[in-house]
Amino acid sequence: MLKISDYKNYDYKEDYWIKESRSYENKCEQQTVNRLIQCCKNRDSIVDIGCGFGRLFNTYQPYTKKQILLDYADHLLDQAKKELQNIKNTTFIKGNMYEMPLDSESCDIALSIRTLHHIEKPTLFFKEIYRILKPSGHAIIEIPNKRNILTISRYIIGKSKFNPFTKAPYHHGETFINFHPKDIKEKLKQAGFKII
Repeated sequence: MLKISDYKNYDYKEDYWIKESRSYENKCEQQTVNRLIQCCKNRDSIVDIGCGFGRLFNTYQPYTKKQILLDYADHLLDQAKKELQNIKNTTFIKGNMYEMPLDSESCDIALSIRTLHHIEKPTLFFKEIYRILKPSGHAIIEIPNKRNILTISRYIIGKSKFNPFTKAPYHHGETFINFHPKDIKEKLKQAGFKII
Protein backbone atom coordinates (compact mmCIF):
# COMPACT_ATOMS: atom_id res chain seq x y z
CA MET A 1 0.00 0.00 0.00
CA LEU A 2 1.26 3.47 -0.88
CA LYS A 3 2.10 5.77 2.01
CA ILE A 4 0.41 9.16 2.01
CA SER A 5 1.84 11.95 4.13
CA ASP A 6 -0.80 13.78 6.14
CA TYR A 7 1.43 15.91 8.42
CA LYS A 8 -0.45 14.51 11.38
CA ASN A 9 0.77 15.94 14.70
CA TYR A 10 2.79 18.60 12.88
CA ASP A 11 1.92 22.27 12.53
CA TYR A 12 3.20 22.74 8.98
CA LYS A 13 2.47 26.46 8.83
CA GLU A 14 3.91 27.42 12.21
CA ASP A 15 6.78 24.94 12.55
CA TYR A 16 8.01 24.85 8.95
CA TRP A 17 7.21 28.26 7.47
CA ILE A 18 7.10 30.67 10.41
CA LYS A 19 9.52 29.29 13.03
CA GLU A 20 12.08 28.34 10.37
CA SER A 21 11.77 31.79 8.78
CA ARG A 22 11.34 30.58 5.21
CA SER A 23 9.97 33.84 3.81
CA TYR A 24 12.64 33.89 1.09
CA GLU A 25 11.61 30.44 -0.19
CA ASN A 26 7.95 31.41 0.00
CA LYS A 27 8.54 34.59 -2.00
CA CYS A 28 10.58 32.72 -4.65
CA GLU A 29 7.80 30.17 -5.10
CA GLN A 30 5.13 32.86 -5.26
CA GLN A 31 7.05 34.74 -7.97
CA THR A 32 7.64 31.55 -9.97
CA VAL A 33 4.00 30.45 -9.79
CA ASN A 34 2.88 33.97 -10.69
CA ARG A 35 4.99 33.98 -13.85
CA LEU A 36 4.04 30.45 -14.90
CA ILE A 37 0.31 30.99 -14.35
CA GLN A 38 0.45 33.99 -16.68
CA CYS A 39 1.94 31.76 -19.41
CA CYS A 40 -1.09 29.44 -19.31
CA LYS A 41 -3.64 30.20 -22.03
CA ASN A 42 -6.77 28.93 -20.28
CA ARG A 43 -7.16 29.90 -16.65
CA ASP A 44 -10.79 29.21 -15.83
CA SER A 45 -10.02 26.55 -13.22
CA ILE A 46 -7.01 25.53 -11.16
CA VAL A 47 -6.50 22.66 -8.74
CA ASP A 48 -3.81 23.17 -6.11
CA ILE A 49 -2.76 19.59 -5.36
CA GLY A 50 -1.32 19.32 -1.87
CA CYS A 51 -2.49 22.85 -1.11
CA GLY A 52 -1.65 22.60 2.60
CA PHE A 53 -3.00 25.63 4.44
CA GLY A 54 -3.50 27.57 1.18
CA ARG A 55 -0.11 29.29 1.17
CA LEU A 56 -0.04 29.96 -2.59
CA PHE A 57 -3.74 30.80 -3.01
CA ASN A 58 -3.25 34.58 -3.25
CA THR A 59 -0.68 34.02 -6.00
CA TYR A 60 -2.95 32.19 -8.45
CA GLN A 61 -6.41 33.39 -7.38
CA PRO A 62 -6.29 36.73 -9.26
CA TYR A 63 -5.65 34.87 -12.54
CA THR A 64 -8.21 32.08 -12.22
CA LYS A 65 -12.01 32.03 -12.07
CA LYS A 66 -12.44 28.82 -10.06
CA GLN A 67 -10.02 27.41 -7.48
CA ILE A 68 -9.95 23.88 -6.08
CA LEU A 69 -7.74 23.29 -3.05
CA LEU A 70 -7.02 19.60 -2.57
CA ASP A 71 -5.11 18.00 0.29
CA TYR A 72 -5.07 14.69 2.16
CA ALA A 73 -4.64 16.31 5.60
CA ASP A 74 -7.88 17.35 7.30
CA HIS A 75 -6.19 19.83 9.64
CA LEU A 76 -4.40 21.61 6.76
CA LEU A 77 -7.63 21.90 4.77
CA ASP A 78 -9.32 23.28 7.89
CA GLN A 79 -6.60 25.94 8.16
CA ALA A 80 -7.07 26.83 4.48
CA LYS A 81 -10.85 27.08 4.90
CA LYS A 82 -10.42 29.34 7.93
CA GLU A 83 -7.96 31.65 6.20
CA LEU A 84 -9.86 31.77 2.91
CA GLN A 85 -13.46 31.81 4.14
CA ASN A 86 -16.07 33.74 2.17
CA ILE A 87 -14.08 33.63 -1.07
CA LYS A 88 -16.33 32.84 -4.03
CA ASN A 89 -15.69 30.04 -6.53
CA THR A 90 -13.32 28.20 -4.19
CA THR A 91 -13.78 24.54 -3.31
CA PHE A 92 -11.92 22.56 -0.65
CA ILE A 93 -11.55 18.82 -1.21
CA LYS A 94 -9.94 16.11 0.89
CA GLY A 95 -8.31 13.75 -1.56
CA ASN A 96 -5.66 11.19 -2.30
CA MET A 97 -3.25 12.46 -4.97
CA TYR A 98 -3.23 9.07 -6.68
CA GLU A 99 -7.05 9.00 -7.00
CA MET A 100 -8.30 12.58 -7.01
CA PRO A 101 -12.08 12.98 -6.57
CA LEU A 102 -12.32 15.15 -9.68
CA ASP A 103 -13.91 14.52 -13.06
CA SER A 104 -11.72 13.71 -16.05
CA GLU A 105 -10.79 16.72 -18.18
CA SER A 106 -12.23 19.12 -15.58
CA CYS A 107 -9.33 21.50 -14.84
CA ASP A 108 -7.32 23.98 -16.89
CA ILE A 109 -4.31 24.10 -14.55
CA ALA A 110 -2.91 21.59 -12.06
CA LEU A 111 -0.45 23.01 -9.55
CA SER A 112 1.85 20.77 -7.52
CA ILE A 113 4.33 22.66 -5.34
CA ARG A 114 6.18 20.92 -2.49
CA THR A 115 4.19 17.72 -2.94
CA LEU A 116 6.27 15.54 -5.26
CA HIS A 117 8.77 14.77 -2.47
CA HIS A 118 5.95 12.78 -0.80
CA ILE A 119 5.10 10.76 -3.92
CA GLU A 120 6.40 7.18 -4.02
CA LYS A 121 4.98 6.51 -7.48
CA PRO A 122 5.39 9.67 -9.61
CA THR A 123 4.13 7.94 -12.77
CA LEU A 124 0.78 7.14 -11.12
CA PHE A 125 0.54 10.71 -9.86
CA PHE A 126 1.30 12.20 -13.28
CA LYS A 127 -1.24 9.94 -15.00
CA GLU A 128 -3.86 11.14 -12.52
CA ILE A 129 -2.96 14.78 -13.19
CA TYR A 130 -3.17 14.11 -16.92
CA ARG A 131 -6.63 12.55 -16.43
CA ILE A 132 -8.10 15.57 -14.65
CA LEU A 133 -6.62 18.17 -17.03
CA LYS A 134 -8.50 19.45 -20.05
CA PRO A 135 -6.77 18.64 -23.37
CA SER A 136 -5.38 22.20 -23.52
CA GLY A 137 -4.48 22.23 -19.81
CA HIS A 138 -1.16 22.88 -18.09
CA ALA A 139 0.56 21.23 -15.14
CA ILE A 140 2.98 23.25 -13.04
CA ILE A 141 5.10 20.81 -11.05
CA GLU A 142 7.96 21.58 -8.68
CA ILE A 143 10.64 18.87 -8.64
CA PRO A 144 12.54 18.10 -5.42
CA ASN A 145 15.92 17.94 -7.15
CA LYS A 146 18.43 15.41 -5.83
CA ARG A 147 21.03 16.85 -8.22
CA ASN A 148 21.65 20.11 -6.36
CA ILE A 149 24.91 21.90 -5.61
CA LEU A 150 25.06 20.75 -1.98
CA THR A 151 24.61 17.03 -2.70
CA ILE A 152 27.00 17.22 -5.67
CA SER A 153 29.67 18.92 -3.52
CA ARG A 154 29.30 16.38 -0.70
CA TYR A 155 29.56 13.50 -3.17
CA ILE A 156 32.66 14.91 -4.92
CA ILE A 157 34.60 15.56 -1.71
CA GLY A 158 33.62 12.15 -0.30
CA LYS A 159 31.34 13.31 2.54
CA SER A 160 28.40 11.39 1.07
CA LYS A 161 28.11 8.04 -0.68
CA PHE A 162 24.82 9.11 -2.22
CA ASN A 163 25.32 9.63 -5.97
CA PRO A 164 23.31 12.64 -7.17
CA PHE A 165 23.92 11.80 -10.84
CA THR A 166 22.04 8.48 -11.02
CA LYS A 167 18.33 8.42 -11.88
CA ALA A 168 17.42 6.45 -8.75
CA PRO A 169 15.35 8.50 -6.27
CA TYR A 170 16.98 9.53 -3.01
CA HIS A 171 14.87 8.72 0.06
CA HIS A 172 15.13 10.79 3.26
CA GLY A 173 13.06 8.71 5.63
CA GLU A 174 9.71 7.13 4.80
CA THR A 175 7.94 9.83 2.85
CA PHE A 176 10.54 12.35 1.73
CA ILE A 177 12.04 11.70 -1.69
CA ASN A 178 14.24 13.70 -4.06
CA PHE A 179 14.40 12.93 -7.79
CA HIS A 180 16.68 13.40 -10.76
CA PRO A 181 15.01 15.98 -13.05
CA LYS A 182 15.64 13.86 -16.18
CA ASP A 183 13.84 10.92 -14.59
CA ILE A 184 10.81 13.10 -13.74
CA LYS A 185 10.73 14.57 -17.25
CA GLU A 186 10.73 11.04 -18.72
CA LYS A 187 7.88 10.02 -16.42
CA LEU A 188 5.88 13.12 -17.37
CA LYS A 189 6.29 12.29 -21.07
CA GLN A 190 5.24 8.68 -20.40
CA ALA A 191 2.07 10.03 -18.76
CA GLY A 192 1.29 12.02 -21.93
CA PHE A 193 2.69 15.45 -21.10
CA LYS A 194 4.67 17.70 -23.40
CA ILE A 195 7.43 19.55 -21.51
CA ILE A 196 7.46 23.31 -22.08
